[in-house]
Amino acid sequence: MASTMTRSSPLPRLASALAAAALGITLGLVALPDDAQAGIPTQLQPGDRPHFFHFGFGIAQAFAGNWGRITPDLDDPLYQGRGWWGWYNTFKLHQEVGFHLNGTPKGPALGFFFQQEFGYSYRGYGYYNPKKGAYYDGHLPFGFVVAPRFQWDIQPVKNLGLYLAPNFSLGYHGITCGPGCGVAHFADMQVGMNIRLIVSDRFIGWLVLPEFNLMVGAQAEIVARYQLMTGVGVAFP
Repeated sequence: MASTMTRSSPLPRLASALAAAALGITLGLVALPDDAQAGIPTQLQPGDRPHFFHFGFGIAQAFAGNWGRITPDLDDPLYQGRGWWGWYNTFKLHQEVGFHLNGTPKGPALGFFFQQEFGYSYRGYGYYNPKKGAYYDGHLPFGFVVAPRFQWDIQPVKNLGLYLAPNFSLGYHGITCGPGCGVAHFADMQVGMNIRLIVSDRFIGWLVLPEFNLMVGAQAEIVARYQLMTGVGVAFP
């Protein structure tokens, strides 16, 4: 027996529009002539605090993947959801702390982040496990990511505290479909670009442009996603 249900959300379209607008504004600032750059307000000029804490939210949208298993493990009710990419569409929370290796707000930086995610779009499922004589119903997934991150902050406008930060992370990703469900374990890779604006040498506004997220499980399960996030932060000490 099986049941199917599709839930959708306008979140991906909204997030993509915001990212496109932010990228356009950033490119416009980079193209400012020198005399305009000299008139940038003091509050937006570069600071000198090398450490940072970020908090934010966003979405992850799956676009490719596979089951991985040749023979599904009937003791693992989660395996059914691995066949549908949409099961991995999630709303995410993000917390990160990091520091720049050269003692300034730009250049190479190391960070460590936590992410929590909650499913917002999935195709529901259910199946009967003859080994246990039980019927399992699908639930929205919950997951978490723990990973170190390396980034390199580039300052494209000399007098503006705006930074473009290519970044890479590789860590652990656990995900479950709820009570009575097992936990699926993945290696999690994220590759992308952040835009960070520092205000008054203390406050940070940041945006993750559409970036690539790859999940690889122990049974060769692969899920490819793109994600977008934004949030605020503080620079210290």
